[in-house]
Amino acid sequence: MFELSEHVTGRVRTGDELAVIKACEDTFITFCDLMDEGKVEEAAALHVEDLVFYDAGLDQPRIGRQALYDRMMKVRFSYPGRRTLHTPSNFRFHAVSQEAAECRVVIALMDLVKNPSGRGIGRYSTELLGYAAEECRFVPRDGRWLFQTRKVRFLAGAPRLPLGTLPGDLPWNEGA
Repeated sequence: MFELSEHVTGRVRTGDELAVIKACEDTFITFCDLMDEGKVEEAAALHVEDLVFYDAGLDQPRIGRQALYDRMMKVRFSYPGRRTLHTPSNFRFHAVSQEAAECRVVIALMDLVKNPSGRGIGRYSTELLGYAAEECRFVPRDGRWLFQTRKVRFLAGAPRLPLGTLPGDLPWNEGA
């Protein structure tokens, strides 16, 4: 199973390390944006072909970009009209070199649901699904930093989800 290397708090980073960190953060944030826009194929392309993906609640990893794509299609389009918002934060980088970078990220996961009362600042309200922590390894490919390994673990979930159920496995908000 993938484990992050040790993290040294407060260590001064070199300019090269900071450039790698920024590129990896950009890849992660772009992945979230593409998923929220429903562009799953483009989001999957931010991963190496032989990706190792440890999905929440599973002991064995899914292997390959296609396996991730299939899972993300199910999650993103788990009910008609689903809209999502992924907000990554708390990026904490562990090992960083020109060959690979490892980090831990916390993500707030929300569904955007139509606001039936017409109140609020927009047509949609947010429904918090939960928080996840993700551990990642990135590698450089053709001038870009791509996901090589991802391990997802849910930290907390919305009370409406049965314990241990992933949001993509439940259809709700039909007709949104």
